[in-house]
Amino acid sequence: MADPLRILGIGDAKSRHFVRWAQRLAEKGHEVHIVSGRYNPRPGEHDGLVVHQLQEVDPLLRVPFVRRYRMIPALQKVAREVKPDVVHSHYLLPYGNWTARAGLGPLVVSPWGKDAIVDAWSSPEAEDRKSTRLNSSHITI
Repeated sequence: MADPLRILGIGDAKSRHFVRWAQRLAEKGHEVHIVSGRYNPRPGEHDGLVVHQLQEVDPLLRVPFVRRYRMIPALQKVAREVKPDVVHSHYLLPYGNWTARAGLGPLVVSPWGKDAIVDAWSSPEAEDRKSTRLNSSHITI
């Protein structure tokens, strides 16, 4: 294997897909950090991962209205500390949107079926980001 990467994964840590993705990369020898506001505290689920809980990064993220103004600075703070080689955001909304707006990268976003096809057009955040465009080959934020 080439040199291991330092990967910053941003997503919903209650999602088994996201956690399994992170675990598999850690098993391959990469340093994997995950950032999320939600966790499923199953024993051993985060073994081998460095977990950054958003509410610990910025306690004001616990306040619903304030959260929208604090999310991007919180993600930027974690990225400055981690200094990732690559940032991987799971789901287009809200994580991909927040990560792109935070200017983190190089960025990979993994949209999932409904996430890319339905939510991108009907989410309240669709107004906020103004330009999600689905092409036959890629999604642009």
